[in-house]
Amino acid sequence: MLERLSDPEDISTILRFILEVLWTPDHLSDVDSSSLALVRSYEHLSEAFDKDYATQPILIKGMRGQAFAAAKAFVHIFIQGDYTSGDPIVDALRDRHILLGSSSSLKDDADLASAIGIVDNLLGIRDPVQWSELQLSSSHRLWLSNILLYRAWYATNHGMQVPNDVTGFVKHSLSSDPRPRLAVVTDCVLVVGLIVGHPLHEADLLVWEKTYVPSAVHT
Repeated sequence: MLERLSDPEDISTILRFILEVLWTPDHLSDVDSSSLALVRSYEHLSEAFDKDYATQPILIKGMRGQAFAAAKAFVHIFIQGDYTSGDPIVDALRDRHILLGSSSSLKDDADLASAIGIVDNLLGIRDPVQWSELQLSSSHRLWLSNILLYRAWYATNHGMQVPNDVTGFVKHSLSSDPRPRLAVVTDCVLVVGLIVGHPLHEADLLVWEKTYVPSAVHT
């Protein structure tokens, strides 16, 4: 369907459906289909920008919905699928990627800028997301807290440090006024637990509206 559709609204609808799928390495064992979803999500994001400007790409008018849905779909598949820099699909996308998240056309759209900023980071452009400058919506912060918890979990499982964009999000969320919803706070506490070496069961990642802090992160 991603190959055949051309209407931006139809494309955005399909891309939003991607967020309802739990993408795991086992699920992505069909390399052709998983790579297609990742690549097409990236292409739909790229198509939403005019790259002919001399200084930076500009979001095309009327393409905000497609850009937002595509960025979130890409991040969702990339992180949950545990893609790495050594993957040939990722290397190919990195070779063609240019910085998008700091485009001036996104300066008044914190939700979109943050999602695309994470895309930039995943594809090797280390331009830190400026969390302190972003006024995120409650629903977007909830999505971020869940998918970035996955990113922290995969990083620690591979013996790596939790990425800076995750720790920055945690610091920003826990110091926000007003305080974000409890599910976001819980995700952030779980990330802190991972940083200090507490175990985390994968089942805790599956719950969006968390209303408790699992005992695994209690001291």
